[in-house]
Amino acid sequence: MLEKVGYSDPVQVQNNAFMEGEYLVFSLHYMGMKAGYGTLEVVSKTNLGGRECYHIRSRARSAPFFDFFYKVRNDYESYMDVNSFASLKFIEQQRESKHKADREIVYYPDRSILIYKDKEYPIPKNVKDVLASFYFVRAQNLKAGSEVSLLSNSKTKNYKLTVKVVGEEKLDTVLGKVNTLIIEPDLKYESGIFKATGKLHIWVTNDERHIPVQIKSAIKIGNITGTLIKYSTKGGPQGEDAFSDLFKEGK
Repeated sequence: MLEKVGYSDPVQVQNNAFMEGEYLVFSLHYMGMKAGYGTLEVVSKTNLGGRECYHIRSRARSAPFFDFFYKVRNDYESYMDVNSFASLKFIEQQRESKHKADREIVYYPDRSILIYKDKEYPIPKNVKDVLASFYFVRAQNLKAGSEVSLLSNSKTKNYKLTVKVVGEEKLDTVLGKVNTLIIEPDLKYESGIFKATGKLHIWVTNDERHIPVQIKSAIKIGNITGTLIKYSTKGGPQGEDAFSDLFKEGK
């Protein structure tokens, strides 16, 4: 039986996993081909609507060669309360081949509503968007055989997200040889190239930081693998220059 270590609406999350300035870079491969790069960054601590929050950003860029087949320029930003990790704002800008989508969702946890396209929709208390959900899981006391459950949100839909720790593995990584836990989210994220059409597995370090070092996912156009190639606690380069330098380095 899986041991449940998370719950849906904590008022206070004990966070020893990450801090302002954490910057991760992943090399992305599609069906064995170099497909591009992705980043995850805790940009800052800031204030939104009178609440202290983390500003989290994720970006993905396809490689120049891969652009001929499926050009990707995706940006996602989450503002989440520093105490409860409840979402306060989620911004999504997708550019995938001919598909284009721009979304901004503002959450009001105290009123249990979100506003999307000038309309109100109900949300559970302290619901979390897809990025906030991942960082919430990182802050939990994970161990092999455990399970974390939380309430998550994608656009106007709310759902119970369950994340299981399905195994352990020692990996050679940019951080050295590390013990990892393999987590499997029951992801229901609905839009874009990273829509989960199959199982998603994430290898995180087996310590209190739970740094993601490897990602394997079935997406709507095949299978993609992400490998951590850079880790910093002092932030990273901003704008498109960050990706230009990565493509020049060719890692």
